[in-house]
Amino acid sequence: MEADYARLETDASAPPVEIVWDGVGVAAGAKEILVEAHGRAVSGRVLALMGPSGAGKTTLLNALSERAALAAGVVAVDAGGGPRPSVAFLQQDEVFLSMLTAREHLRFAARLRHWRAPFAEREARVDAVLAEFGLADVADGAVGAPATERLSAVRGRGLSGGERKRLGIALEALGAPRVFYLDEPTTGLDSGLALGVVASLRRLAARETLVVLSVHQPGARAFALFDDLVVLAKGRTAYHGPAAPATAALEAVAGLARADLVVSDSERLMELVGSEGLPKLVAAAARARGPPPAAKAGARYAARRVGAPRRCRVAAAVSYTHLRAHETRGN
Repeated sequence: MEADYARLETDASAPPVEIVWDGVGVAAGAKEILVEAHGRAVSGRVLALMGPSGAGKTTLLNALSERAALAAGVVAVDAGGGPRPSVAFLQQDEVFLSMLTAREHLRFAARLRHWRAPFAEREARVDAVLAEFGLADVADGAVGAPATERLSAVRGRGLSGGERKRLGIALEALGAPRVFYLDEPTTGLDSGLALGVVASLRRLAARETLVVLSVHQPGARAFALFDDLVVLAKGRTAYHGPAAPATAALEAVAGLARADLVVSDSERLMELVGSEGLPKLVAAAARARGPPPAAKAGARYAARRVGAPRRCRVAAAVSYTHLRAHETRGN
């Protein structure tokens, strides 16, 4: 069966994808949300966008994924000379049909995304995705409503918060995207569930998917699974580089030694960007950034500069928001 659904998965032999952004600014009226943001993401690695609330994490995700207009700067995509990479975006608040099962959601998505594929191939892919994201044991129970809206009238308790997050990721992964953006997929989960979500993203990255997620303050074990890190504060980039040495690097730049050895890296990073050393961090990050995308491999980069966001084109897709509204009306 593995050979049957192999062509529905991400092609690991495809040229690597690289996304570079430089001088990116986004504004809402007179308010600047992002200022001179810069960074780089590559396929096969997980890039986390970290920062306190209001730092601009979601705005940067929207700018990179062409969901927000740029007031300044450039975002460039290098697909190694290949076609424009396919992109998936998972929003923070997932929407499901409460009376459908996880398997039914995936079957529905598979029929839309891979409608030319034979039925047996689609079913094999659905089974594989359920197993990969740890949903096989709950595949045939109703998804149910979110915990905040749950009623006893719904069959069973439904999926847990972590299972709902993994189902949202599985639905997007079913389309085998080359680039996957996720807006705070671990928000509202305890450390164990959050770790399971990040581990599933690591498995996607291992198949040469470029994964970029925003995250507020992950646990130590989840943080250890990040390859690269961008730290934002007040709309500015305070750090971009490998995740493992980030804390020590920022402490050295800010000149602030760690007093409490028990504090996790993510907690310490939030302390540093909230300290009086922030201007030093922003200046150091600006000096460390590489050449702008315009100076790199010209024709290989599809660059988007200042202007309106691209209109997303979705083939044979149905809005889950519309379906949920339809269900709410009782039709």
